[in-house]
Amino acid sequence: MSEVLAVSKASRNQQQGFNFRGIDAVMNAVGPAFRAHGVVTMPHVIEYTTEIVPTKNGGTMNHVVLHTRYEFIGPAGDALSCEVYGEAMDSGDKAMSKAHSVAYRTALLQVLTIPTDEPDPDASVYERADKPAPKAEPAANLATDKQVALVFALAKDLGWTDKYLTDTLKRKGKDHPGDLTKSEASKMIDYMTGKVNEKAAADKAEDAPEEDEAARDNAPPMEFADEEIAF
Repeated sequence: MSEVLAVSKASRNQQQGFNFRGIDAVMNAVGPAFRAHGVVTMPHVIEYTTEIVPTKNGGTMNHVVLHTRYEFIGPAGDALSCEVYGEAMDSGDKAMSKAHSVAYRTALLQVLTIPTDEPDPDASVYERADKPAPKAEPAANLATDKQVALVFALAKDLGWTDKYLTDTLKRKGKDHPGDLTKSEASKMIDYMTGKVNEKAAADKAEDAPEEDEAARDNAPPMEFADEEIAF
């Protein structure tokens, strides 16, 4: 460790205008000491994720997050290991390679306690802003009074309690039928109307002649509690 000096941010990202500490700079600082003492590094990928993400310019980038364990092995076979993450993006096929470089650079800096010649993190203070309130739905898009009244009427026809109706709405992030959009209210009304028709058909079946009694007894009960309303 005493043979490896500080590695400053001597490289510069011309596109975004910031300095960075490249993997080559770190390896040039560490490599001679490793070779002198016969130390080799073995990477082991634990897991990784990849996804294609859009850019502000309308293109796409490959995004990779890599979880890697590095094992540092001495000439006598003694070893120590560490686990680090590396994250990188690239518009071509280099995202994974870049993530490996970031992970290895981080491992070397942390394991060997290499000075980075940077300001201490406590030198700066950041305060979080309050989480922005959810954007309210424009009044013109909300369910009409007629739709709201129809939801309550159908709930009554179905025998839904106020709590059941409220719980159903809360599963969709709503507190009241009036919080639904016109489209959502329309879908919910269609769903509830279908259930009312099913209930009417079931009630009619109960008034059928005695010869259908066995079929009625074997019919499955109507359930609402576990159903998802697609609105």
